[in-house]
Amino acid sequence: MAFHPPPSIVDEPPASDGDWTGIQQRPQGGAAPGRRGPTVSVGGGAASSAATIRRPTCASELPRCRAAARATTLEDRIRLVAWPILLSCFPPEAELPFAPERLMQQRQYAAFGAMFCGRLDATDNPDVDRRKIDADVPRTMRSLHFFSNDQPTPQDETERGPGGHGEGRAASHAAGAASRPSPATTAPPTYTTNQMALRRALHIFVGLNPGVGYVQGMNEIMGLLLVVFSGDGRRQAGLEEEADAFFCFQAILKEIRDYYCRALDDDVSTGLTSAFQRFTAMLFVLDDALAAHLQRIELVPAYYVMRWVTLMFAQEFDVPDTIVIWDFVLSFCPEGKMIDILLTFAVTMVISVRESLLQMDFPTAMTFLQAYPRTIDVRMLIRAAAKNFDDVLGVTPAADASSTQFGSVSSAATAFASKSLQLASQATERGRQWLVTAFAGGSS
Repeated sequence: MAFHPPPSIVDEPPASDGDWTGIQQRPQGGAAPGRRGPTVSVGGGAASSAATIRRPTCASELPRCRAAARATTLEDRIRLVAWPILLSCFPPEAELPFAPERLMQQRQYAAFGAMFCGRLDATDNPDVDRRKIDADVPRTMRSLHFFSNDQPTPQDETERGPGGHGEGRAASHAAGAASRPSPATTAPPTYTTNQMALRRALHIFVGLNPGVGYVQGMNEIMGLLLVVFSGDGRRQAGLEEEADAFFCFQAILKEIRDYYCRALDDDVSTGLTSAFQRFTAMLFVLDDALAAHLQRIELVPAYYVMRWVTLMFAQEFDVPDTIVIWDFVLSFCPEGKMIDILLTFAVTMVISVRESLLQMDFPTAMTFLQAYPRTIDVRMLIRAAAKNFDDVLGVTPAADASSTQFGSVSSAATAFASKSLQLASQATERGRQWLVTAFAGGSS
């Protein structure tokens, strides 16, 4: 999967007058209100001049970001720095505040937009992903003012062709109205400024990754990233925010892309089937009575875990709580364990409502889990998930400042398999069978 196209594609930024998307570009050297300062140290301490104290780097700040994200809620200004570090969006030697690296990413993003967004509304564009994205964008987090209550901008005023002139939804809509479910007399669809930002990002991703394409759910992940990098939705997304969110989105999809690949759904070694097996195995280890009950009423993980994990819980909790959960989840990315912590958190969610579930039959339990109670204390879930992760995997997260490596660790899946098989004697016979089925031969 080409998550990082060759540099030759983006050696030169697009011409300044090529307003291909309507992206809001700030004056050179300008910063959005509330954006990060010249130096932010996650571990605390005053910002100092590079002439007297060497600036912190990605590698030096990684352990601090990881520890802070697991121990407490990150401040907004810290999160803007911590998430790209945790997702390895910059080289280990890059120095805070990553000005050269971020400028290059903005140029890359603008170049990608010029390549992939110039003809979105052309009448001869048969792209199926285009239609799916355009249908999902207005439905994304529609309750948020950030997306739904901005001043709407007609597409034909913001979509620009390669020459900088609007090719326009107006003309293409008239030509294609007969094939659309809405009447031909319906006005051209409009998007708010931030919906346009989401639309661009998703189309760019599909253009860079045609083998993956667009799968419903990607819009929720990219949407939340835009909210976070726009100051929790307090300002409109410009080029700066879009680029930051997009490269984090690519890094997240690199971790969980198998869950979005339909061709891998039935593969027992990867993809969703593997995830369901691992979820069930972990639940049997941690709460064999509850696992046996869910199996007895035939409530399989596919009915609820699929949405939880592929959307990273974005639809199960309010946005502020989801952001806190993501702080915790993303802290496991440098160790290559993001999938494992997603499954651990899902198991913890089920165990936290065990008393209710044990009294339910199939339809009641399925409805209950598909509308997970939002009264659950998210921080309590995080603490419980951290303990469950340690209990099952048998790995205490390293957060010492001497650790400067970005990632190469032994397979988390193999570790989980080994530890789970050791603990199998504590589970029921059916639980042991699940463990053997899920991890026969180990995972690579």
